[in-house]
Amino acid sequence: MRERRSFRTDERGIEGLPIRLVIAIVVGVAALSVMMTIIDDIGAVGEEELSANPNEEVLTGETGYDLKVNVTDEDGQGIPNATVYLKSGTANLDESDTTFDETDYDGTTTSEINISPEDDVDWRPGQESGEIEVHIKPPGDGNYKDDQIDKITLLNPNA
Repeated sequence: MRERRSFRTDERGIEGLPIRLVIAIVVGVAALSVMMTIIDDIGAVGEEELSANPNEEVLTGETGYDLKVNVTDEDGQGIPNATVYLKSGTANLDESDTTFDETDYDGTTTSEINISPEDDVDWRPGQESGEIEVHIKPPGDGNYKDDQIDKITLLNPNA
């Protein structure tokens, strides 16, 4: 005759499976999810970070500056057909997101972007300095990205 067991004393996991197998499955799934997260963080293979290198990194005084920006890859090679645009950082540009230019064959902007710390920036009362961000929209014909934000420092001429 068969012996009857109570569910309270049954140490098996899922009906018919030993508890050790259930624990091994749970640990395996957790390890797999951690590995998938690590793989997802790597990003696309072959993507290169672009850098914006302005000819002026600190703008002072009341006069306007004619900015030229050179866009380069990780090896220092110029990137043609990239779009460079300026955004407000801690210094608020009067015309944010409208100041942009495209790079030529050697990675330098085709025309100069004119910025005046006195006329083009909306300074807050008591603000002595601020930063504007230089963003790059990579060309569509390469594996480029712009995750690192480059900045230009402006000093308030009225402070």
